[in-house]
Parts: sequence; structure tokens; C-alpha cells
Amino acid sequence: MKKFTIGLVLLTMFLGNKALGHTDGTMNYPIECCSGYDCGPVSGTTTVNGVLVTTSRFGEYSIPPTLKRHDSTDSRMHVCIRENKMICVFFPAGI
Repeated sequence: MKKFTIGLVLLTMFLGNKALGHTDGTMNYPIECCSGYDCGPVSGTTTVNGVLVTTSRFGEYSIPPTLKRHDSTDSRMHVCIRENKMICVFFPAGI
């Protein structure tokens, strides 16, 4: 019984990690957006010709108009960048 319980705990931890791509302590990024290093908070935004441009540790990226918006789990905006392309954007409630 003890081996079964330990196995069940390990399986739960393994499956739980696969469902979560990355967490930075306040924000949980889903696996389809983050592979552990390609997401982070936005430090600033500007609007250029009606397009919202984000600034983060990855540089400046405009938000494609067709990109799905995700809900932020903290009060900040976040982006996920992979191969120099924004793949996910997270907005705080009310924006």
C-alpha cells in the first residue's frame, strides 16, 4: 500500500507539472504558451498607429490583432515570446 501511495503522489506531481508551463510566483503560464523561459511581465506599453506595442525583457513586440487574449492571474500584463514571435498575451482584469 505504501508503494501505491508514493506512486500516486509522484504521478500527480508529474501530471501537475505537465499542465503548467511555468510560474514566476504570481503568474501561472499554461504549457501552450510557455516552455519555462519564454514568458514574463510587461514593463511598458505604447500605441503605434493604433497597435499596442509591449516592452518586456524580450524586447518590443506588437500584439497581433488575431492573438487570443488570456486572463492574467495577477494585476500585470504578460507576454510569451518564442522564436521572435509573440505567442501569448495576458491582460489583467478590466483591460
